[in-house]
Amino acid sequence: MTAEDSGLAAERTTLSWSRTALSLLGVAALTLRFARRETSVLGEAIAIGALLTAAGAWQQGRRQARLGRALPATGALRALALAVVVTAVGAAVTVLLALS
Repeated sequence: MTAEDSGLAAERTTLSWSRTALSLLGVAALTLRFARRETSVLGEAIAIGALLTAAGAWQQGRRQARLGRALPATGALRALALAVVVTAVGAAVTVLLALS
């Protein structure tokens, strides 16, 4: 396989980064909604983290599209995966606290 991919793998990867960013924006909005209900500083911090992670995912997708590569750099992928897990756990805790 060559470094330059003439297929659609790079486009699919770019779209997946965009979907990830969009999902994180939804998580941020939902977390902020519940955090505002309980005036939770933790929830607001998680929402801000989700927004920053979404911006990072979108930026990574744009970078991949510009370079025309299908696979992202390993470090960027690990950082995004860690940020998504932390955001998901924090959002779940915020929503559960708001509903209890």
